[in-house]
Order: sequence, then structure tokens, then C-alpha cells
Amino acid sequence: MSFVRTQLKDSGSHFLLEMVPNPDVRVTPQQSQAQQEVIEQIHNSGADLFHPNPAVDINGKLKSRQLYNRKVNVSDLVTAMNQYDLVVRAHLKGEKTACAQFLPAQLTAGNTESPTGAFSLGKRGNYIVSLDFDTL
Repeated sequence: MSFVRTQLKDSGSHFLLEMVPNPDVRVTPQQSQAQQEVIEQIHNSGADLFHPNPAVDINGKLKSRQLYNRKVNVSDLVTAMNQYDLVVRAHLKGEKTACAQFLPAQLTAGNTESPTGAFSLGKRGNYIVSLDFDTL
């Protein structure tokens, strides 16, 4: 059996994940301060999970070129999201652009949709290792 390696084609775009306050929830100044502190802790401990990751075009679908290191598990992200009214926002920036947010249940399921397309998370165990995007 032989395997054919698909040539990775640069898409001119990159993925970016970020933890942000849920825009649908109003909070007090004290809650906002707590949110910012938790977001900073998660971004710092998440290492490359919250850094730009080049997107490559593989058969018309965009996929993250590099795998994310397993530093923050999904369960911990979901707990923080529920406790502090946070969401994970997924961006595709560059030649192609798109944005969507993951609510806690969507992060657990590993996918979310927006009018611009669908983002899906590649997971190994309880960790996010990749991000994909496909137009609807």
C-alpha cells in the first residue's frame, strides 16, 4: 500500500483562537475584572493555542498547519467559560476571513457555525490540537 502525500498549499490566511467575555451577557465591573484575570491566566498557560497558526488549503478546506501543544484541556476551558461567562472566539484572518464563537457545549462538541462557514476542532483526548474551517 502506498501513501500519497498531499502538497500543502499556503492559503494566505491564519487561524487565531481567543478567550473573550460572552458578548450576550452583561456583567458588573467586578465580574469584568475577574473575567480579564481568568482570560490572561488561560492565554498565558495555553501557550501556542492562542497564537496565530498558518492555514493551509487541503482539497478546498482550510486546516491549521501546525498542531497545537497540549497545555490547557477542554474541560478546564469549559469550566472557566461556564463560571465566568466566557466564549472562545475563532478567527480566520488574511486573504480569507471568518469569525465564530464557541459556547461551552460547542467547544465540547468541537464545532460551531457562523454565516461565513464552519469551524471544527481537532482533539486528542481532552486537548485541542488543530482547527479547521470549511465554507457552508
